[in-house]
Amino acid sequence: MNDVLRALANIALVIDSKQEFADAQSCAGSISGANYSSNILDAGVADPNSGAGSPVWLACYLTASMTTGSATSTVQFILQDSDDNSTFTELIKTKAFNMSADEPARAGVGFIFFNIPLPAQHKRYLRIARVIVATAIAAGTYEAFLHNGGFKGVPVV
Repeated sequence: MNDVLRALANIALVIDSKQEFADAQSCAGSISGANYSSNILDAGVADPNSGAGSPVWLACYLTASMTTGSATSTVQFILQDSDDNSTFTELIKTKAFNMSADEPARAGVGFIFFNIPLPAQHKRYLRIARVIVATAIAAGTYEAFLHNGGFKGVPVV
């Protein structure tokens, strides 16, 4: 299965840069630190319902393997939304992946944190939060983006 996950990272997919939360963004951070995607997506209206009908998909995966300082280090990715682009709330999240113990997480590059339909109900602004618990993550990068379903991954939420 690890080979399958690694191969998924090599799939050619055209991604609109305006639909991209993060492109090879660092996962590194301190203990219990939060880090937010470099891009905040603006749907342009207060109640866009982007996931209704033919769903828009949300993918987030590793583009470079993570290095942790401890076997207890965990990382979690959270899709957040906001009405005003300043106060964000949790919309959906992954489990807290133990980067040493969770078998899929050890697959490294190409490991998919999530590849799921965007919730139909969300607010105008969207971002990804990366949260570390226990010990700092020293290295690793991730990518997160919206797509039309052409990126086929393994849902692990």
